[in-house]
Amino acid sequence: MDERSRKGKLVKVFANEPNKITCDPVMQEQIENYFSGGQGIFDVLLSVGERNNSENAILTLKKSNYEIKSIKQRRVVMTEKYTADISITVPYGPSAQCVIKSSDGNVFVLSTLEDNLRLRDTLVLTMRLFQKQALEKRKGKRKVRFFNKIVSGSG
Repeated sequence: MDERSRKGKLVKVFANEPNKITCDPVMQEQIENYFSGGQGIFDVLLSVGERNNSENAILTLKKSNYEIKSIKQRRVVMTEKYTADISITVPYGPSAQCVIKSSDGNVFVLSTLEDNLRLRDTLVLTMRLFQKQALEKRKGKRKVRFFNKIVSGSG
């Protein structure tokens, strides 16, 4: 049984219910700037250990890969080229967390600083755009559809 008194078979609950992440014009412009610049850099908290301890980290999203770097340990925690096996999701509830599941099954729980939901959504949409572009590029396509318009996949 979970915190919402559900029991029995596994139930899939969407973080934003079945709705898509809304994106205002300022957020859309920021994502487009990250995309045209070829990268987005986000200061995040990385959950470590079983006691929900967090440490400062930097998530760098590039057109071909992403990287999580621990500031405290001064080391790269994960770097990986985008594949179809990578997912970034938003857990259920009013938190500023997102979860990256790598292609080898490792799970990284990230939170935006100061519980900034808008920044979390920007991060998630930016990573999804870069991943989509990288996968389309491997298929030989040069453009991808995002925000109901076609953006160049070159660069």
